[in-house]
Amino acid sequence: MTPLLDSLLDSLRAAIGAAHVLTEGDLSAYETDWRQRSHGKSLAVLRPGTTEEVAAAVRLCADAGVPKQRRLTRRRCASIHD
Repeated sequence: MTPLLDSLLDSLRAAIGAAHVLTEGDLSAYETDWRQRSHGKSLAVLRPGTTEEVAAAVRLCADAGVPKQRRLTRRRCASIHD
């Protein structure tokens, strides 16, 4: 991982809590679209609990130039397509 991505993940953990920034384990449920047609690989899965945390996560991703992918009500700092 690059220093920029490490820094982004640290900032996201500070903004929404480390327990809500998933980077390890089985993330496959978050990496497939609802039709089961598109699959990707996520750097992280974010699970913010408030609108303020959503805004902070979106702002941090935008500032880092990382695209966002919406899935249901969750946002990820990664694209569904590799």
